[in-house]
Amino acid sequence: MRQFIPGVELFDAADGKRAISIMKGNKIDLILSDWEMPTMTGEELLQWVRSQPESLKTPFIMISSRGDRNHVITAVKTGVSDYLTKPFSPDELKNKVTKQLQKIGYKPPSNGKTPSTSSGFSSLDALTNPKNTNTNTKSTQTAIQKPQKITAARGFGKPTATA
Repeated sequence: MRQFIPGVELFDAADGKRAISIMKGNKIDLILSDWEMPTMTGEELLQWVRSQPESLKTPFIMISSRGDRNHVITAVKTGVSDYLTKPFSPDELKNKVTKQLQKIGYKPPSNGKTPSTSSGFSSLDALTNPKNTNTNTKSTQTAIQKPQKITAARGFGKPTATA
């Protein structure tokens, strides 16, 4: 998100109860929530958010690995603003977030550029892009390494697999 929206303040919650705690102490402009979380589901969090007068119109993007029609219909009936099915690309995330922020009047920076990382690609790109882009050469190459045997896992006992 920092790559898409310079200067954004992000809050991270491991579950819906922690998200509620954060929301009670901060003004939140947009919510990205997984459907399946421990302690409280994304649907339950969405119901709580929509029951609060101050967050009634806060854009809420539900993220889920379940993209079946009935699941999406349930989310829409509960009050979701948009729905994102896993796995998704950085561009899909950017488009959904941008669309929802525009609805609440957010204007992107006037230079139209997104900040870049020193390596030329973001950590999100490293996780979601199958190609490793090397900005120091003219070609794009995919880095493939042979598995390495793990011989020590300090503090974690004996390793059980090859990485």
